[in-house]
Amino acid sequence: MLHCEVSYVSAVFLSNIPVNMQLRNKRYHYRRRVPANLVELFNRKEITKSLHTTEGRAASRLKNKLDGELEALFQACRFNALSQDEAQQRLSLILTGKPLPDLQEATETKITTVKTRNKRAGKRLSEAVDAYCKEKEHSWTQKTKKEYSGIYDRIIKGLGDPWLNDLERTDLVIYRDTLTREGKSIKTVNKYLEILSTVLKHASRLKWIQGNPGEGLGLKDNRRPDEMRRAFTVKEIKTIFEALQRDKKFFYEQGRHERYWLPLLGIYTGGRVNELAQLGIKDIIIEDGIPTIEITENGDDSKSVKTSNSRRKIPIHKDLLTLGFLVYVNNIKAQGNNMLFPALINGPNGYSHYFVKHFSGKAGWLRKQLKDLEKGVAFHSFRHIFIDILKNAEISERLIEEIAGHRLTSMSLGRYGKPYKVDVRLKAINKIDYGLIPKVKPEVRLVDIEGTDAVEEHDYLVCGKTSVRIILEDKEQPLELKQYKRPDLHGYSPFHKEIEGFVEDELVAKDSLDE
Repeated sequence: MLHCEVSYVSAVFLSNIPVNMQLRNKRYHYRRRVPANLVELFNRKEITKSLHTTEGRAASRLKNKLDGELEALFQACRFNALSQDEAQQRLSLILTGKPLPDLQEATETKITTVKTRNKRAGKRLSEAVDAYCKEKEHSWTQKTKKEYSGIYDRIIKGLGDPWLNDLERTDLVIYRDTLTREGKSIKTVNKYLEILSTVLKHASRLKWIQGNPGEGLGLKDNRRPDEMRRAFTVKEIKTIFEALQRDKKFFYEQGRHERYWLPLLGIYTGGRVNELAQLGIKDIIIEDGIPTIEITENGDDSKSVKTSNSRRKIPIHKDLLTLGFLVYVNNIKAQGNNMLFPALINGPNGYSHYFVKHFSGKAGWLRKQLKDLEKGVAFHSFRHIFIDILKNAEISERLIEEIAGHRLTSMSLGRYGKPYKVDVRLKAINKIDYGLIPKVKPEVRLVDIEGTDAVEEHDYLVCGKTSVRIILEDKEQPLELKQYKRPDLHGYSPFHKEIEGFVEDELVAKDSLDE
């Protein structure tokens, strides 16, 4: 009976010993398995060490210290931050209780890699990526293929192209945290994780892996959608506009017409930069008598649109007409060009690729005009202010979605309703007013009649310091006003000099757009 009672007490006592600790001859010992994918690196399957104490609390403190040091060592080895000799030397220091050199700098300066040495039978991550890409080969655009190819290469390199059966969720958590530590935004980290999760989900459907260890790993972004990338302010738009007028002559002399017109198109159409950069002459059309920009992938194999909803027609804003946009279009057409901006070359991310670097890169033109511009503000911020102004002008959500090329939120209107007529879209777009173009206003003046004491009322059109007398009895819009509104049809107006710094385009074949 006495023997049984002692055994029962020992069993209870031993059941309370923390994980990774053992009691031998009344002394505590530490014991921990080496992760399967690191066994080859350390040439051992487990780590054992006497804690040299019979006191439980002291043993627990020593055990916790060893847990922390070993976990840091194992993570560094997964990152491939240590060679085999370095890893074994560090383990020896841990077991002998000697001071450890700082590990953080080593893990942060080397490539983020999760090495998996336990080469079980099965497929690697790169094979799963190839299989998924093959399935999407005919549905992805060329731009998507290029973008995803680069991301997949970085993911495979970052994870060390592991065997799928060795890939654990903890490895992906480490990879996610490392991407964040490297300075990547929440949006970018989540994009990488979402793309990776999709591949692993496909591998699971193929029975190459059980479950999806990458599911639900995204970081929470507490910002509202409108806070993720800010719009330009009206003040910034005015600064950009004035700088464009100042630099127009230089841009034209260099044959880089897109550097003047693309920002203006962004300001007045809200279009995405690549949609505008890839425009052809045939994409500038007249619909129901209204000059219109057609966003489409037709006409050039290298052109693309983001989604099916991106195909749309944007009436040309009155300010663009005043600035002579169609004069430019006619000139480019007369020179025998098919592309609206012939100097642009199709790059890895479309026709806008090299323009974006010049415009909003670190040393780009935009940042020279707006010295304190924060990171992340770029061409897309034109789109934000454009849509913001339409919203504040109380334009309907459906109409804004059509103009901007967004997915239509209403099924009934999207599936069954026809697009808004071009004149309705133009009326909405002309609500955009940044105060960049001086207004022409009618004015009545009293004029002395020469040689008499009488005065007469004369009608004038006034724009800034420029005034032109008009005869209202003619019942026809004054030529100067027609010129101001449509220089492509009537030539430039004396009022154009009131646009500070404005440079006229050379006029060629009028009405050639209609041919």
